[in-house]
Amino acid sequence: MSTYGHLSLPHLKSTLQEIWDMHPDILEHVSLQKFRSDDGINPWLLCAWNHAKGSFYPTHKDRLGQDIQISPNTTNKICDIVKGGLIPQICLNDTQKNADFENCTKAIVAAFETLLPTKSMFEK
Repeated sequence: MSTYGHLSLPHLKSTLQEIWDMHPDILEHVSLQKFRSDDGINPWLLCAWNHAKGSFYPTHKDRLGQDIQISPNTTNKICDIVKGGLIPQICLNDTQKNADFENCTKAIVAAFETLLPTKSMFEK
């Protein structure tokens, strides 16, 4: 199930309620934690629960979006995706192997500024 990487996944409130009703002690414990831990749960539980119950709609991960490593080889593709709205979601991953990260980042920021020239009320 981790083939979706860092893309967002929809969840049903009814699934969370069903799990919460069955194991309130576990979910209350997890809810009180500030950070992830080995004794916690994560959103993949909801995915697995829905798969087991047959309560899901299958789709190909590429319809959701793409994970792309930032590199000189991918910068133009990333900028085209951002400016053209070619896919619904994009997760940009940096890597220590990218020697030209600063120039790649400048180009990607410029693409986002073209798409979203006005700052949101949260950025002011």
